Amino acid sequence: ARRRAILFLGSGVSKNSTSTIDPTRRPPTWEEFLRVALDRCDNPKRHIQSLLKDHDYLTACEILKYKLDENWNALIHEQFVEPRFNAADIHRDIFQLDSRIVLTQNVDRIYDAFALSESSGTVYVKEYSNADVALVVRGDRRCVLKDHGTVDTPAEMIFTREEYVRARVAHSSFYS
Repeated sequence: ARRRAILFLGSGVSKNSTSTIDPTRRPPTWEEFLRVALDRCDNPKRHIQSLLKDHDYLTACEILKYKLDENWNALIHEQFVEPRFNAADIHRDIFQLDSRIVLTQNVDRIYDAFALSESSGTVYVKEYSNADVALVVRGDRRCVLKDHGTVDTPAEMIFTREEYVRARVAHSSFYS
């Protein structure tokens, strides 16, 4: 595609990674993460279970984040950072496709860290909220775009319906 294609990575790509601490552990999908959060909540939680069953993850996440309050960021760190996930073969294969733009909703840093390492730091990693994201996208350098944010800045991660709506308004140029 002569570097005109944009690759899109979802949680299935990260799911190929394993933890350096426990090789049987893999990064959670969004639903798996929400179920871990649900286990940490006090009752009542039947309404949240119903939302998960109906795949209404945005609403379920909204409620879970509210219920966990100050424990929310610790849960994110525990699930996405502490396990120290390694890049998998798929990360190498994606990098070798030499796409100029890789767009990901993954908040983990697995592909980002791999791309930075493989490129000797020449790949840009930008979040939807970065002021210079448009310059990077219009440029000719390789970049990883984090359209739901990253664990590095959990306050700007997009996990809930409210966060999604707020980001779509505040950063409309990125999303358009």
